[in-house]
Amino acid sequence: MKKYLFAVITALMLLGLNPEAKASHMAGGEIWYEFVGNAQHPYRYKVFLQFYRDVTGATIGTGAQTICIRSSCFSNMTVSAPMIPVFDNVAPTDTVAGSVPGSIITPELTDCVDSTSSSIVFTEVYLYCVQVDLPGICADYKFSYSLCCRNPNSNLVSAPSFYIESELNNTIGPNSSPKFINPAAKSFCVGRPFIWSQAAVEPDGDSLYYDFGEPLTGPSCGPGAIIGFNPGYSKSQPMKTVNGININHRYGTFRFTPSQQEVDVINVRVTEYRYTNGLWLDIGTSVRDLQVPVIAGCKVAAANGPQFSKGSYPSQLLDPDSIMAVYNVGKINNPDSVEYPPGSGKYLMRIPVIDYNCFDTLVNIKFKDGVYCETIAPDGSDFRLAGPDSKLRPVVGVIDNCRPDLVTKSIDLMLHKALDVNGDYLLTIKPGTDGNTLMNKCGFPLDPFFTVIIRVTDCPILDYKLENVTVEEDERVRLDWSIDPNSWAPHLFTSWNILRANNDDVFYTLESYEDVTARHYIDTSVAIHVDAIQFQYRVQLVQNHNNNKPTNQIRTIL
Repeated sequence: MKKYLFAVITALMLLGLNPEAKASHMAGGEIWYEFVGNAQHPYRYKVFLQFYRDVTGATIGTGAQTICIRSSCFSNMTVSAPMIPVFDNVAPTDTVAGSVPGSIITPELTDCVDSTSSSIVFTEVYLYCVQVDLPGICADYKFSYSLCCRNPNSNLVSAPSFYIESELNNTIGPNSSPKFINPAAKSFCVGRPFIWSQAAVEPDGDSLYYDFGEPLTGPSCGPGAIIGFNPGYSKSQPMKTVNGININHRYGTFRFTPSQQEVDVINVRVTEYRYTNGLWLDIGTSVRDLQVPVIAGCKVAAANGPQFSKGSYPSQLLDPDSIMAVYNVGKINNPDSVEYPPGSGKYLMRIPVIDYNCFDTLVNIKFKDGVYCETIAPDGSDFRLAGPDSKLRPVVGVIDNCRPDLVTKSIDLMLHKALDVNGDYLLTIKPGTDGNTLMNKCGFPLDPFFTVIIRVTDCPILDYKLENVTVEEDERVRLDWSIDPNSWAPHLFTSWNILRANNDDVFYTLESYEDVTARHYIDTSVAIHVDAIQFQYRVQLVQNHNNNKPTNQIRTIL
């Protein structure tokens, strides 16, 4: 018996196969290349391979992986790509028992779904790289990789070996292929709309075209054979959806609403074109083949829409009627309420509190989960901000800080004027000019008129005073004032208002003095009156286009 097992294992090794790798475990992968040549090495490239292993499947060791390079111009060649760490420092929560050092659980895999669901397929990322000198110029280089076996899935007729390839045409010069910049694996929920970015970066300035490709099987040097789809599925519709899958072929954005629980294989192909001699030529492709689980339902926490990150203050339990009266708003629609005191029959709403730095012209809002960037109106119309005096503070724009996956976890509201008075400001989120409120990346919108508090606590108390009023040479009046430099914001300075009264306490603006450094003023308009009339003076700081309380007053002597 031992001799028989030894013979089987030996035969597998002679065939170049790993007996462990025969079990189902391949959940996706991609292959791309980067030109790194120079005058001495005009055809030198780095070839990258990344694949995704089902953590419950066959293990993968730390050994190198074989990549094949073939073309119609030269003989096939194979290269051995060593494993490189996905991250240098991996947190324990990002790995699973039995993981190979250097691999990591696929990021954002369970952002929308319950990680305890029996339908979830956990995958981990493995990355390999090798440098190679190609033998010369050719229009149809193919970099390919194969490994057995694919995971079971819902949309393909079978789950044979996993095969992917990228293409290079270097007849019109060297080229680096597109590189996907978002995680490949993601879980979706039945009945929720998703905006799924498969965007890639391309360093040469070539034009990219995104589309579905065919899942393939085959040996490591190809050629790849198309795996057929089960009835009801196709290359252009690899998933059961409510109204099909809409692709933005220019930007790599896929929009769809899954309609049933399943696990699908989706192949995304990015073709790059270069304009030369009046023609657009296909000069390369990158391919991503991935497994997509669709779970029956999203996380309960996701259903309330985007969740706000906590700042320095806990959420506040407030009476919505009182808040609406103070801030002159017609509706507050936060879903979380608490009976308080218990048994009283009175319910208070839980309202998140956001920090703010006094005198900033931006209000930063952070989210626990991602918000689809396209659901944020650029003109700021999603937001209504009222001050503690119930007056509106216009929001004139939004910086969405959008990530490559078209999701953001941090947005900045651009204010018409910075907030410079301490207190609680009420921010209401409502449908903007784009017709919607904010939507999280799991497809759930925030209820209209959801409310948060912007808390301003660090604005200093303005401290300035009129120090002296002097009649000089019996014909002009000099005013001197001072201000505590820690009590105001010079970058928000508007003007100094010089106020004067004719000894009757009725002050009027004599002049607006627009010199932020000024600490004195000469009044030359009273020369013939200084012996007969006493004048009263005050100085008023106009900051952020708001008139502050004037200084003390001082009368002139006759």
